[in-house]
This record gives sequence, C-alpha cells and structure tokens, in this order.
Amino acid sequence: MKKRLNVVFCLSLILVLLLSIVSAGRWEDFWSKITGKSISTGEIDYWVSKINEIGKRGVAREFLISQEYNENFIRGQYKKFLGTEPTNKDLFDLRYKEREEIIHFLASTPEYYGQKSNSNNRDYITNLYVDILGHEREDFSKYPHEYESAIDYWENALSSYSKQQIVQFFIDSKEYREDRVNEFYKKFLERDPQPNEINYWSDYLVEHSEKDFIIEILDSWEYWGRQGNSNRNFVIALYKDVLDRGENIIL
Repeated sequence: MKKRLNVVFCLSLILVLLLSIVSAGRWEDFWSKITGKSISTGEIDYWVSKINEIGKRGVAREFLISQEYNENFIRGQYKKFLGTEPTNKDLFDLRYKEREEIIHFLASTPEYYGQKSNSNNRDYITNLYVDILGHEREDFSKYPHEYESAIDYWENALSSYSKQQIVQFFIDSKEYREDRVNEFYKKFLERDPQPNEINYWSDYLVEHSEKDFIIEILDSWEYWGRQGNSNRNFVIALYKDVLDRGENIIL
C-alpha cells in the first residue's frame, strides 16, 4: 500500500509540473529540451569562438559535414524514397556521402524499384520525376500528353541503360540543378533567385557538390546581413537553418 501511494504521489507531481509548463506557455521549450532540438548557450559560445579561428566559412562547413546534419538528411531521404527509417548500419555506411550520392543510392535500390514502384518501369520513371525532380504526382493525370512522351523516352532508355545510370541522368539534369538553386535560396535567403543567379549557380553545380553551394550561400554577405552582421546570430541561424534546431536557447 505504501509503495502504491508513493507511485501515485510521484505521478501527481509530474502531472502538476506538466500542467504548470503548459499553463505558462513553456511547453515548446520543455519539449525541445526532451527531444534535443534546442540550442545551448555553450554550443553557441563554442562556435562563436571558432569563427575567430576558422572564419564563418569554416564554421558553416563544420555544420554541413557534422554527423547531426548528415543523419538528419539521411533520415529524411529514407522516409521520402523508401518510407522507412535507416538502420544504424545505413547511417554509418552513408555518413561521408554527398547529398546527391545519397539520393542516387536510394533511388537505385531494389526496394525503391520493387516496393515503391511495384517493379514497373513506368511507375519507376514517374517516381523519379516526383522524388528527384519534385513534380506533383497529380500532374501526370492532369496533363497526360505533356508527360507521356517523356516517360516513354525514359522507359525505353531502361533497355539500354541501368537504373543507376538513369538516376544519374536525372540528378545531372539542368532541371534538378535549377531546383536546388531555388530550394536553397528560399531556405537560406528566404527569397526567389533572379534568373541570372539561377543560371550562374546551376552551372556551378555541374562541377561542385550541393554542400559546396550551400557553403557559398552561408558565407555570403547577404546571409551575414540577414543575421545583423553578428557572429552570435550567425551561429544561431546555422543551428536553425542547417541543423533544424528549434527556436529555444537553453541557458
């Protein structure tokens, strides 16, 4: 009986604590602490000091090659392409791969072809348009004549090229590169790129990785100005924009 009363008492205290957090409007802060999505002042101070050693560009690069960034990206792509979570082995095997290499690997897997595309070449090509080039799935039924010849072309190409080669053609396409320029400008600079910027950076991506391009944006005067020309704000922005950490800063 005494043990049962102690358990009830502890549960009651936890309930009171949770209610006080919610009533004080601090639930998001509390949840971010539990999930590790918050940013600590210690982390901020560390990277602010590193700016003096390796510069803003060096710090931005460290964020982009970090285990946290890579695992976040891998998990997101596994969910997108295969609808599953990666295993620890998957995370380990892909930890040093570039973004586009991870996409190429997943879109070339037997699981992507067999399970998501029902081992059907036409469905497979359609999925590549959706998952790699970002086309809307409903557009294939809305505008069948616009897509039919393109899908026919790539379906026929599968008789001459491997799936790995077809996926690489999609990733090497100008459309894919232009999509990345639009995506990164909107994510990091919160604006649409100008036509000349799209042309310049899509050509840049022919010889450079997506991470290289992101570093160029993060090291730009425009991104720096958006952070009030402040090292501390710059580091906080990297946590939010690169690592998708929450708004809360834990003292």
